[in-house]
Amino acid sequence: MSALQLHLSQAVLQIPAHQLLRLTDAGGTRLRAVAGTLWVTLDNDLRDIVLQAGDSLLVDSAQPVLVTALGGSATVAVCGPARPAQAGWRHWLGRPAAALAAA
Repeated sequence: MSALQLHLSQAVLQIPAHQLLRLTDAGGTRLRAVAGTLWVTLDNDLRDIVLQAGDSLLVDSAQPVLVTALGGSATVAVCGPARPAQAGWRHWLGRPAAALAAA
């Protein structure tokens, strides 16, 4: 079984049968089963979570998460936690372009 690794904050992925999706540093990420059935396992967690189409899970741990399709392929929507804007950029928002060029 191979693992797929992505570094995205949002994605809709089809997981073929016998494939594994591994999410690292996924605390605060929401997983939603779009189609099919997903089996979700969090490292060092005794729970094994099954999501049917329409179900979702908010990952409550920073441990790696493994997602696989049960009974054929499945589709999962992955939405990472909202990241605050960098403080250094905030003061530029809403300023005219001339002010930016002068800075």
